[in-house]
Amino acid sequence: MDSMKYIAERSFEAIKPSGEKTQIIVAIGVPYKDEEYDSWACPVKVEGIHKNLAAMHGIDSWQALREAQKLVLSILVHFVEGGGKLYIFGENEEVTVSEVHQYF
Repeated sequence: MDSMKYIAERSFEAIKPSGEKTQIIVAIGVPYKDEEYDSWACPVKVEGIHKNLAAMHGIDSWQALREAQKLVLSILVHFVEGGGKLYIFGENEEVTVSEVHQYF
């Protein structure tokens, strides 16, 4: 895990379309004021699928947080629709696309 402070995290066991087993950790960070862009930003990560995702921006902390959640949802849905399989860590039941929507 990196040094960024995350306020929410969820782990999945996953099987990539290639058949490779991996762990996916999704995390949403603490929104912060980004003076460079005169906006708010929210760190986000989807470890196991992507590296070094850019923080999501919004006009305020609420919007930045929602944009980060939407990015996580989009990445996980794309993963499942592309043939990947997700499992809640420690459980045997596969997570469907509609369940991914429920989690995020």
